[in-house]
Amino acid sequence: ALPILLLILLSVALTAWRTSVRAHEWGVGQTIGLYPINADGSAATAVYLKTLDEDSFRPIQKYMTEEMRRHGIDMPYALSVQLGPEISKLPPPIPEQASWWQAALWSLELRWWAWRNTPKTALVPKVRLYLLYHDAGQTALDSAGLAKGRIGLVNLFADKRMAGSNLVVTTHEMLHTFGA
Repeated sequence: ALPILLLILLSVALTAWRTSVRAHEWGVGQTIGLYPINADGSAATAVYLKTLDEDSFRPIQKYMTEEMRRHGIDMPYALSVQLGPEISKLPPPIPEQASWWQAALWSLELRWWAWRNTPKTALVPKVRLYLLYHDAGQTALDSAGLAKGRIGLVNLFADKRMAGSNLVVTTHEMLHTFGA
């Protein structure tokens, strides 16, 4: 059992190192895959998710392109935000006040969930953000963006009036996946 565990840990460490190196390869562009999830299972959220398209997230791409130019990265397609298919299975919940050990286990569980539940498409993103939409009447939930693994869980509200705030939260978590 110990050799298998060491092999798994080595694989995770190698993947994290390769991902970290690729995170700063702006010469090849960064594709951000967004995967909506009906987190509360409500009919209203399901209807809202049907209104989403790539244009709903274009402001993120525009903002990031402007910021990259401001910081000396002048590539017209340095960052591409693409909407992937909806995912029906919920990811593992973000632990509240977790010890480092619990956080590490959750991170591995999240990666396993993402590997098993991300639809196989032509979209091969360098960053995967899972957009968990909830009824707007709920209280805000914590989101998480992990630089190691380039993955994030983003809790958002299924309400057109919250579209601007949702874009800010999504961009914030995306930046965490880049190490911010």
